[in-house]
Amino acid sequence: FHRRPLWEGRTHIQSFLDLSDPDDVTEGRARALTALTWLAAFQGDSEVAVHAGEEAVDTWRALGDRAHMPDAFLSLGTAIAIDGHLDRAIAIMRQAADMAREVGDLHSLARALNNLGVIVDDDEALLLLEEGLRVARETGSPGTIALALSNLAAAVSRMSDDIEKSREMERESLKIYHRMNTAWGITMALDGQASTAMALGQPDRAARLAGASAALRDRIGVSIQPIAVDDYHRLMSDLRAALKDDFEATWAAGARMSIDEAVQLALERDDVSQPKPVPASTILSKREIDVLKLLAEGRSNQEIAMTLFISPHTAAHHVTSILNKLGVDSRTAAATWAVKQGVV
Repeated sequence: FHRRPLWEGRTHIQSFLDLSDPDDVTEGRARALTALTWLAAFQGDSEVAVHAGEEAVDTWRALGDRAHMPDAFLSLGTAIAIDGHLDRAIAIMRQAADMAREVGDLHSLARALNNLGVIVDDDEALLLLEEGLRVARETGSPGTIALALSNLAAAVSRMSDDIEKSREMERESLKIYHRMNTAWGITMALDGQASTAMALGQPDRAARLAGASAALRDRIGVSIQPIAVDDYHRLMSDLRAALKDDFEATWAAGARMSIDEAVQLALERDDVSQPKPVPASTILSKREIDVLKLLAEGRSNQEIAMTLFISPHTAAHHVTSILNKLGVDSRTAAATWAVKQGVV
């Protein structure tokens, strides 16, 4: 699971399940079903993952095995989250966390807190992820710690401007995954480093890291998790806009790197004290830059239209396009970006 292609492990587990009696209530079958749930979930096969997870929970419950219930509930909750039913997934993961506390299973508790932190609202996310990292460190399990670091780093990057703090956690996570030779963890950490590099105005480095991660993901059969798809597509769009004709070659150069080379690139030190400005022309059209300058001055759509001799409808369309391209949700945020990047 950690070092081999996921399809290989899944094939072995499925063969075992096919040879066993579906009506057998045994620990071996329960373990196999739980493992299949995790593997199918990582591959994005939510239908198989949810079915296996539900059967695993029923089997462990029939066995009266409380010790394995937290992991079974957690795997099922993860599968349901990937299937897009977040409210149900959150409820099941909270049950997993409560069960883990009851039986003293710190490993499952740490993972439940981390998985919850990824899918709940931002107001609660940081608290859960910080507790998840604390519990993970108590376990001393490198893999559990690495996952907690990666999830918390992503949240810090998304909710604050503390890029240095986020990057240091990403670096620690990547080092652990690399030492463990955990391929799927390395892909996740490389994606995080690629996003950070782009935020720092380093599109060439970001594209090479993302290319290396994508190539490794293809080799081991791991898919982008649905909850991360929008962020991933936004990164790809930003990279294409920034690198233009150089994108394909830069991406391909990253895809050709070995795991060790990609990790070395990700861990290279540079000055990250302040984000480097990204030229507005690499993201916005000339007309959109004109609109952004007026927007930053506090002009309304009507005033922008009159100044640029365009219709209010066209002005509104440009403003919407600017917000989407910058990944912000308000005119104020767009104006702040314009000031930081020296557009005005």
